[in-house]
Amino acid sequence: MKRLIPTLSLLLCSFHATAQLMHEVHSFPPQATVKRKSYNGSGGGHYWNLIKTDTSGKVIVDEGYRKNILMYRKEMQYDEKNNLKCIIETHDINRPGKIDTTIYSYAYEGNLITEELSTNGNYGFKYRLTGRKDAEFTYQRAICRTAELNNEPPPIKDTWTLTYRNGLLVKLFRLEADGRTEETVYEYDNKHRLQRSTVQRRPLNANGVYTGGPGGDDQSFEYVYNRKGYISQLYTTVGEKRYLLQTYKYK
Repeated sequence: MKRLIPTLSLLLCSFHATAQLMHEVHSFPPQATVKRKSYNGSGGGHYWNLIKTDTSGKVIVDEGYRKNILMYRKEMQYDEKNNLKCIIETHDINRPGKIDTTIYSYAYEGNLITEELSTNGNYGFKYRLTGRKDAEFTYQRAICRTAELNNEPPPIKDTWTLTYRNGLLVKLFRLEADGRTEETVYEYDNKHRLQRSTVQRRPLNANGVYTGGPGGDDQSFEYVYNRKGYISQLYTTVGEKRYLLQTYKYK
């Protein structure tokens, strides 16, 4: 199974039972401009982001650079429950002049998401709540052409079971349509930031492919804070090696 390293989805935020499903809503200082430099363990630091936040600290603009070249620019909008409503990519260096939009919609039961639909052009994702027990929620995920998302039943790719403790996601169990499974356990520090993630797969010889930086089935994270309590450096440890992933500066 292909996995994005947890850095991009869990480190600066926490998944809560009322939050949108498996998408990050980063928590930065409110009304801030953040320069985030990414090293991905290589020590290069040629890639960096200029991020702007709203009054509650959610990202509303994300510009990605390689050295001084603008690679992409994205704008985010949120609904009244602070879940992502749309992502508008106003610039992509590989597709000049093209504006790309991903739209999200939700069905709620109180603050609990019972269905999430995201569409981008001709393709889309649908998560549908199919079971719950205490703080455990099971969703089926369909990935297909937009025109097929409302088929009954929709084409199911896999099933996700999310388990929460004190409002934090502590276990994610994923069942593929072919019977393969992957279970990820998350541990947090006293600031509710991800401290460790461990992965188990069935069959046991199945391998994970990590993209976006150093990654592994047993991975820990360390944060360095500035005087205001904001993250200034982010490290990860995989095996016996410790890597610098990102640095942050705030305005």
